[in-house]
Amino acid sequence: MPIYDYYCEPCNLNIQIFCEIEERHDQTCEKCKDFLNQMVSVFANTPARWGDSHGYFDRGLGCYVANSMERDKIMKEKNLRPVSQNELDDHQSAVDNEHTQHEKEVQKFSSVLKATGDFAQATKQTFPDHHPLADPEPFPLGSDLGTIETKTTNKDNTP
Repeated sequence: MPIYDYYCEPCNLNIQIFCEIEERHDQTCEKCKDFLNQMVSVFANTPARWGDSHGYFDRGLGCYVANSMERDKIMKEKNLRPVSQNELDDHQSAVDNEHTQHEKEVQKFSSVLKATGDFAQATKQTFPDHHPLADPEPFPLGSDLGTIETKTTNKDNTP
């Protein structure tokens, strides 16, 4: 059913009424019971599809789009696809798990550092597999390190 605009002269009142097309000429004012004059009004500016708007900035695409059809077209041109709610939930869950693990590691590191006072020991106990520098291998003293030969030259480039 359409919405019609009416004007009541005795009451000096503008009214919008939601009614059937056949009933549009028989409308009366609720206050004075006089017949209403139907006003000329513009058609409603309806979007092309349900839920479309008159344009918005899409942060995911980084540009202004007029409606969802244009958004779909731009996504197709850029080989993008919409992300499902399950994917968003899975990602958020993974981020939350990583954050919880990080908080546990920070708490453990802080307590070990406070107890021992040794940064290397706290790192080794908190991250035994992650940090190779937590327990560095001693430099092999008996190994063949090779020799570095240096040559001195004088001004005329002779040894």
